[in-house]
Amino acid sequence: RGNVQRGGRNQKSKLNSKSAIIAKTRVNDTQKVSFNFKNLCTSHIKFCYSSCEKEYFQKLLARLRDVSSMTRRELQNNHSKTLRVHPINFNDQRITEDGFNLIGDVGDDAWQISITANKHGRFHGYFIDNTFYIIWLDPCHKLYPST
Repeated sequence: RGNVQRGGRNQKSKLNSKSAIIAKTRVNDTQKVSFNFKNLCTSHIKFCYSSCEKEYFQKLLARLRDVSSMTRRELQNNHSKTLRVHPINFNDQRITEDGFNLIGDVGDDAWQISITANKHGRFHGYFIDNTFYIIWLDPCHKLYPST
C-alpha cells in the first residue's frame, strides 16, 4: 500500500507493484471494461476517501457498474459531461502529481473518470488491455484542482 506523503508536487505516493514491467496495452473491441484494485492507494494524503459519506460509495459503485457495461473504446470515445473521461497528462502544470510512481511506465494509458458530474470527484488509473487499474479515488478533485 502507499505511504502517506505530505507536501508539494514532487512528493509522490509509493505504490507496491510485483511486476517490474507494465505490459503494452491491446484493445479488444468486444470485451467490456473490468476493474482491478491491486494498486489502489489507500493512504495518500490527497486522495483520502475514509471520511466520505455512504452516498459517495453508492455513486462510485454505480459508476463502476455503468462503465463495466462499455468496451474500452466506447468509454474512451464517450464525450459525456458526466463521465469526463480523458487521459491524464502528468506534464500539465495544473496537475498536482508527477505520476502514479509505479514500477514501469503507463504512458498514454493513464486516465481519469468522473463519478458524477461534479459532486463526487473522480477516480484515476491506467489501462492494461481492457482492465482499468484504479490507483486513486479523488472525491475532492485534488489531482486537477481547478477542473
